[in-house]
Amino acid sequence: MIRWITGALYGLFFWLVIDFLFYAGIYVHYMKAQAIPVFFNAFFIAHQVWWLWPAGVAVLGALFMWENRLIKGFLLLMLVGVSALTWVPTLGERAGYTLFSKAPARYRFGEREVSGVRLYSANGVDFVRLEKSPLLMRYPVGNRVR
Repeated sequence: MIRWITGALYGLFFWLVIDFLFYAGIYVHYMKAQAIPVFFNAFFIAHQVWWLWPAGVAVLGALFMWENRLIKGFLLLMLVGVSALTWVPTLGERAGYTLFSKAPARYRFGEREVSGVRLYSANGVDFVRLEKSPLLMRYPVGNRVR
């Protein structure tokens, strides 16, 4: 029984490490590079794939219950290394664009209509880079033209 609890705790710890490395790399090389004003804590919690957690904890916990240390160490280093690839600036930025950037959107404010690329959307607000401006704009989702 102790072995199962230890495996689950190891699995949870290393799942958190892998998950943190992945999202921290995206946060640094996409969110900060695009000047999107979001705190890391809110970003980390809002974009978790919660249904994947039990499977990840179980797989990593089972990996720690495996007797062969060489294979166990190699697999763990490979998983941590793959999740840390988002710390490479171009890969972190590309992963951020893939996960968070949406198709160009149009917004209406009275008679005026603007369009731009939606870089991130959370809490009823879209962060948009306008087509002919380097500025990042913050628009309410309710003004988006569908």
